[in-house]
Amino acid sequence: MKTLEFRVKEIREDRINSHELLVSPAEIGLEIEEVRFVGNLDGHLQLSRCVQEVYAKANFSALIEAQCRRCAERFETCVETNIEVQFYPTDESNPIDPLLIDAGARYYTEDCIDLSEEV
Repeated sequence: MKTLEFRVKEIREDRINSHELLVSPAEIGLEIEEVRFVGNLDGHLQLSRCVQEVYAKANFSALIEAQCRRCAERFETCVETNIEVQFYPTDESNPIDPLLIDAGARYYTEDCIDLSEEV
């Protein structure tokens, strides 16, 4: 199981499940042209569940190295992102609603949510 994969049945319904994470950019296929990650992504994740729906809220930061487009010098900087997403269960009998996807909803199958794509 990858660092950003979570089993829905292990997310307790009666509380917010908090996780501190260190994620290798290579592990989640995070490659950005002209940018080199200096280290891992550092993150704080909160998961909550209501029956089979899972709400994820996270913030991640990473130190990157890039090249200045004006002077061509290399520099390091910290980048940050926040994620909020609602996961809904789906299978062949429960079709995916395209309107929910447009509204930021995601779907999972086989009792596992994966935040890799969101990060």
